[in-house]
Amino acid sequence: MGATGSGKTTLAKSIAERLDLPYLGLDSIAHLPDWGEIATEPFREAVGDIAEQDGWVIDGNYPRVRDIVWARADTVVFTDPPRWKVMGRLVPRTVRRVVTRQKLWNGNVEGWRNLVSRKENLLVWSWTTHPEMRDLYDQAMQNPDFRHLSFHRLRSSRAVSRFLTDLPTQ
Repeated sequence: MGATGSGKTTLAKSIAERLDLPYLGLDSIAHLPDWGEIATEPFREAVGDIAEQDGWVIDGNYPRVRDIVWARADTVVFTDPPRWKVMGRLVPRTVRRVVTRQKLWNGNVEGWRNLVSRKENLLVWSWTTHPEMRDLYDQAMQNPDFRHLSFHRLRSSRAVSRFLTDLPTQ
């Protein structure tokens, strides 16, 4: 988990590769063609099918499925770099995706609205949800319902590298 642009997808893919586990980015299920949003029940069913497997790495912050994922997980990794670093990653990534019309999930492409629209601005979204993600993580670590989980907060590139190096290989 982590704020948009925090490096969670890059890290999740690296973890999955290192552990030889299937990877699922929740965005690939949640975002339908033309940026439609999947209904809650089919979303929960699709994520549940993956989470029932013996091992997996799932990345995303969707409250609609968090209970399913966290109930079946053993570890939660929170990518938590400073906001300035997140913006330093997110701005160039978003501009590149808009300019190159890079295809994302289900054929979707980011549009200029992601940079200029007050309502759809991905940069504003990431900026404003950054502290909310920290609060969510802090609360989850204190919640007895999640005592079965091992929590890892990674605040720097060095911490991410150490975490990956310390993972066992399959």
